[in-house]
Amino acid sequence: MIKVGWFYPPHILGLGHEVMFRSVERALVRNQVDATITKFDITADPIAVRAFDLVLVDIDLPSFKEWFWRNGETWTLLRWMPTYWCKNAFDCRDKKSRVIAIEPIVPYNCDVAIEPLVYCNRDEMAPPPHPYLRQRALVLHSDPDEIASLPTSSIPHGMIVDKVSSKFGLFPFTKQLYKYNRIVSGAGYCRFWETQWLGLADRTALYAMGGRRFINDQPPRLELATGHTPTQNGADQLALMIGAQ
Repeated sequence: MIKVGWFYPPHILGLGHEVMFRSVERALVRNQVDATITKFDITADPIAVRAFDLVLVDIDLPSFKEWFWRNGETWTLLRWMPTYWCKNAFDCRDKKSRVIAIEPIVPYNCDVAIEPLVYCNRDEMAPPPHPYLRQRALVLHSDPDEIASLPTSSIPHGMIVDKVSSKFGLFPFTKQLYKYNRIVSGAGYCRFWETQWLGLADRTALYAMGGRRFINDQPPRLELATGHTPTQNGADQLALMIGAQ
């Protein structure tokens, strides 16, 4: 059995990284890969990385890179990030490392490119609403402090509006998206690619939250990736790559 570690310092990372972890965890089971995946925090336990055959890093923190490469194979999962933030992933590559693009707009020559990681596939979704029921709209965002800033002008008058954020403990909410006739959300990595992969783009309005953020820089995703329809769930692709180790 392959022991996979997922670098996850909770005091640094947001909820989207938790959803990405669960996406891969589910994909390993779905594809019957003989592997376990466990979150670890090298900032709390510097030697924890030694327990794994493979380490997945979905955020590149230069100060910890030496630990990853010293202790075994490490794959950096790279999405859209500012250039200065990504540089270290390539500077530290050696024969034990791979840099894997998990978004088609990554502006770097990575070792491997796969489709975006999504929590579930279409056959795992909750059923769509009955056509005779009153239509419902969903305003969804992980940050409860930002959900009020999402524009709702695209929601037709008369729809029932549900507002959902992480404070209600309902994340990941992916499997429930088919229930809604209209979806309004921020353009973070997980929500953007969920709607593309699950065929929900035509009923979804996505907005860049907070302008240009430090790492989660959303405007380029809206500008460059809109219209790209994934042909596979990248989580399944990654699971099969792990199984081939």
